[in-house]
Amino acid sequence: MAYDRRRHELVLVGGFGRTEQTELADTWTCRIATSATGLVIGTWVRRADFPDQFGPDPTDPSEQHGESGARAEHALMYDSEAGLVRLFGGKARITRGVQIQTPFNNENYSNGSGAWDGTAWTQRSWSDRRPYPRPDVDEPTVPGTIEFRDELGRKQMAATYDANRGRTLTYGGLRQIYQTRLNPLFGTPLAEAYVESMPHLQ
Repeated sequence: MAYDRRRHELVLVGGFGRTEQTELADTWTCRIATSATGLVIGTWVRRADFPDQFGPDPTDPSEQHGESGARAEHALMYDSEAGLVRLFGGKARITRGVQIQTPFNNENYSNGSGAWDGTAWTQRSWSDRRPYPRPDVDEPTVPGTIEFRDELGRKQMAATYDANRGRTLTYGGLRQIYQTRLNPLFGTPLAEAYVESMPHLQ
């Protein structure tokens, strides 16, 4: 949940339904007011759902890849400079394309984003894999040489907007990594996917 200071509304997006495996895409807003007796009052109103984002797989246009708008454990923050509520990451229903559809996306962490302008969702984006800069301070020590290391998505992070510097800050959470490294015994590539914590500010 985030507070939209330009429109004086609380904004609530997604989350889990009745079970942990049922993510939601619905958007709700609540305009806060103070009654004559000093009580804080407001009514929740259903708005446009956070949209899906799907398209042809670049490696096989006959296949689709992308993610659902439905999600949970994402970050939501107010961008005071743009006057937008921004959403990032979370757990969604994801199809990553034929290259790494199985088994490397089973956790379904998203790196998708979007912006709520008070009426509709805009700036919707999604990237299948995000190459991570190296050397990476979170990179574990493993046998063999890592050929590449990509971030598939992240969830459960805290986030806020730094108005003085004009950027979003995130802290903590979990991210899903996909990488390959050369087997030190046989020199063959090993494909790996795992989840790691993010114990620092970004």
